[in-house]
Formats: sequence, C-alpha cells, structure tokens
Amino acid sequence: IELTYPTEITDSTIYKWINHMRKAEISPSSMNHYIRDVRSVLNWMAKREYCQKIEIKEVRHQEEQPKFYKDEDIEKLLEKPRPKDSFVEWRTWAIVNTILATGARAQTICDMRIDDVDFQKKEIALGHTKNKKAQNVPLSKSLETCLREYMRKFSISSYLFPNIGDEQLTTNGLRLAYNRYCANREVEQTNIHGLRHSFAR
Repeated sequence: IELTYPTEITDSTIYKWINHMRKAEISPSSMNHYIRDVRSVLNWMAKREYCQKIEIKEVRHQEEQPKFYKDEDIEKLLEKPRPKDSFVEWRTWAIVNTILATGARAQTICDMRIDDVDFQKKEIALGHTKNKKAQNVPLSKSLETCLREYMRKFSISSYLFPNIGDEQLTTNGLRLAYNRYCANREVEQTNIHGLRHSFAR
C-alpha cells in the first residue's frame, strides 16, 4: 500500500483515486458516497492547514452498460473447458459458476478459501459482502459438481481461486483473466459485476 501524507494530497491524487474506483467497476452512486466522505475529511484537514484546499466534484451518472448477460452469452460462459485447457481457464469457469450461483462479489471470490465450501452441509461461507457481514449461502448440486471437478483437477492448498502461484488472486488479476475468458468464448460484455446482476435476475 502506497502511503500518502496529507501535505502530499493534490488534485492528481484525487483523480487517480477516482479512476481506480472506475476501473474497479464501483457504481457512480457508491463513488459519490465515498467522495462525500473523503471531501468532509479533507475540508476538516484544510481548515487546520494539514493539507491544501481541494475541490472534489461528484461523478456524473453516465448511461450504464447492460446489467445482465444475454441467455446465449451465459451458456457460452458456463460451457465446461476442455481437459487440456489451462488452470486459469478452469479457474475462471469455476468462478463464473460460483458467482452465477451465489451472487458473490469480486473481492469475495478472491478471499474465498477451500474451507469456506462445506460439502457436508451443502453451503458456502461468504466472508466479504457489501454490508460487511459474513453469510452462508446454499451450495447447489450443479455448483457442487463444478467445484469438485475443479478441485480434483488442480492442486490448491488454501485459497479456492488462487493465482498460478497458489497465492491469493487480486481483483485486478481476476478481471484481466475474465476479460480473456470472455474473448475466448466470443462474449462481448466483459463486466464481471454483470454476473451478479444476472444472478439477481
């Protein structure tokens, strides 16, 4: 984590932060909520001369891309990889199945560990949710079959969906892998958050 002191905060710092939120696919309404909170803190610090006065404008609500995937695209995304396909291909397939079955967020996916899947109780523990509260969701038969096959095929030790070094996958790494996954399957829409909307639908 890069440490930034109050005296070093400039307009450029704020622009980089806002662009980071856009790349993370945070909704405009959530971004504006964070901006209002940060603006209050910066105004408080500026009055005490801890930092310079910075004007932060809220982002505009632009026309959103389609929220959910077309049925034919979901069929392409759920198609099981070939036996010879790479670990990343199989991992992303398992992730797609997990999100469509549970509605899990990207960070939740990256945080999930093998022990979070309870095949005996038929449930999955989600530790990183929007309201910051842990919750257990049902493990469907189709998702159980998917995860069992994925876990039998590859040697993973801790995180359920690790990177190729068997370490925790980052959300950026997840999105890059998902973009390639969609391209390989000729699916134009590549926003992983759209899978959550498809789950909700």
